[in-house]
Amino acid sequence: RKKMSKVHHLTSPFSEEVIRSLHAGDIVYFDGPLFGIRDLTQIHIFDHNNPPPVSLEGMPCIHTAPSLRKVGDKWEKICVGTTTSTRMDRFTPGLIGQYGVRAIIGKGGLYQGSLEAMKQYGAVYLAIVGGALWVTPRLAKWLDQREAKNKSYFDGMLEEDPAETADTSVQKGGDSHV
Repeated sequence: RKKMSKVHHLTSPFSEEVIRSLHAGDIVYFDGPLFGIRDLTQIHIFDHNNPPPVSLEGMPCIHTAPSLRKVGDKWEKICVGTTTSTRMDRFTPGLIGQYGVRAIIGKGGLYQGSLEAMKQYGAVYLAIVGGALWVTPRLAKWLDQREAKNKSYFDGMLEEDPAETADTSVQKGGDSHV
C-alpha cells in the first residue's frame, strides 16, 4: 500500500522540530526568506574560511545558477534558477552543521554524507523540478563582488535582504529520517 504524501505550509526560518516532522514525498509550500547559494559562494565560505555575511540559522538555501548581463561596467541581475545539487554536495554538511541551514533546495539529489548530516542536525533536502523556480531582481538583492567595499566574493549569496518567497512549492527528497 502506497503512503499518501502530506502537504505542509511553512514559514522560514524553520525549526528542527518542524523539519523532523517532514517525510520523503511530502509536498512543502513555504513563505519567508530564501537564500540563493552557488558554488563560488560556498568555495569562498569553506575553502577560503570566510563566514557568510548573514545568519543562515534555520534558513532554506537553494542551489542557484544566477544569470547576469554586463551593462557598462556593472552587472545586471536577470534571473536566478536552480542548479544541480551534487555539484555542491561537499559543502552541504558544513552548511547544516556549522551554519544551521535547515533546508537545501535543489535538483538531482545529494550523496550519503549530506544525508547523514541532515539526519544528525535535523535538516532536509527539498527537490525542485529544474527551471520551476526563478527569482527576479525585483525579489532579490544580490551582493555583487564588483560593488562590495570589502571585496568579499559572495557572488550569488543573497545580501541581507533575501528573496521573499510566496507559496514556493517543493517536494521532500532526502531527510532526517535516513
